This record gives sequence, C-alpha cells and structure tokens, in this order.
Amino acid sequence: MKYLLFSGTVFVVLLAACGTPKQGSQSNVVAEKSYNCVGTEPFWNVKVEASGITFLLMGEEAVVYPYKAARKEGAAQVYETAVQGSRLKLSISEEGCSDGMSDTNYPYKVTVEKDGTTYQGCAFLLGKNPMRGEER
Repeated sequence: MKYLLFSGTVFVVLLAACGTPKQGSQSNVVAEKSYNCVGTEPFWNVKVEASGITFLLMGEEAVVYPYKAARKEGAAQVYETAVQGSRLKLSISEEGCSDGMSDTNYPYKVTVEKDGTTYQGCAFLLGKNPMRGEER
C-alpha cells in the first residue's frame, strides 16, 4: 500500500512538471526590473517602476508616463509609453557606462527619446546605486 501511494505521488509530480512551460522561452520576454537612469548636459533622470515611468529634466516639471512592460530589441530592453501627447522611448542595454562627470561606472547604458529629443546616459537598478557604494 505504501509503495502504491509513493508511486502515485511521484507520477503526479512528474506529470505536473511536464506541463510547466519554461520561463523566458519567448525571445521577446524581458524580466521586470526597476531602473534609475541619469544623464548630464542637460541633467535628466528617468525612473522605471511598475507604478509609472517618470521623466525629469532639470528646471522642468516631472512627467509621469503609464508603465508598459519592456520588449527585447536586440540586446536592449525597450520601454515605449505616452501621456497627453508626449511620447517616451527608453532603451536600456547591459553594458558598462560612465556619466563623464563623476567617473562612476554604471552597469547599463541608456538612450531616451522624448518628443523628438534624444538623451544619452547611464542606469542602475533601483536600490543598487554605484555612487553610494550600494551592492550591485
């Protein structure tokens, strides 16, 4: 009787494992992460969070865009969103980057296109700021 129960349990576990699709099996699926993107000349900042994507250009009011999940485009994660006629496209690539002012090395390179203007900069995962020596 114990052997029958054990065999039945193993069969159910194996059957469940066979029906589970592999995560990330689609080539355009991107893992959800939160980023802090920064740039200089002019100074700008973009925060990517599930609650929204916030663009801030020094001296102007922040614009909060609705969060839309990223898609994979080559080696980059690309976020595209719009609000009240303003369009934002954010491309984040996992390659080293320096902001050119602080000599800080960041793990991601960023290109931001906002309403026809392109900004170049660097990024890090929220909570892992290399300028503060936080864990990368």
